[in-house]
Amino acid sequence: MDRKAPNYQELCTRLRRSDLRQLIAIEGFSSSGKSTLADSLGRDLPAQVIHTDTYCTPRDNPPPYAKGVNITKLRQSLNQRDRTKHCIVEGICLRDVLELCGESAGVFVYVKRVGGNGLWYDQFHLEDYENGAAVPGEDEEPYASDLAYHSKVRPHERADIEFLRVEE
Repeated sequence: MDRKAPNYQELCTRLRRSDLRQLIAIEGFSSSGKSTLADSLGRDLPAQVIHTDTYCTPRDNPPPYAKGVNITKLRQSLNQRDRTKHCIVEGICLRDVLELCGESAGVFVYVKRVGGNGLWYDQFHLEDYENGAAVPGEDEEPYASDLAYHSKVRPHERADIEFLRVEE
């Protein structure tokens, strides 16, 4: 099966076929549209939606993203999910966060934000980061964690489904 979901309806069709007992994980760079996509899917599948940012405590000097998530509360929400319908969890550094919760997902969807010209601009930031060049926000959380996670885990390459969100 092609990893790319050509449109939203195809993405819904594929996800409806997934096992209700398994989590659907949506990841991507910060501001890629994960939350918006998760909320839309929550309405249309239907599915319960869990946003990992909800479990982060705001701080002046936040720790790396996964360490700033209240894992106990997130784990509790994941354990109490309604297993009679789909459950979507979305966030950055998601594989690391799920591992800390003792969870895994049955399907990983990667939201790739691209320009109208088809270029994935986050790729340029990732390449610059990996080559030691300066990247805007690389010293601030959650962006520092996001770049390090993408460089180490490569979620954009490992996703089961890639969903393109075109910016005009």
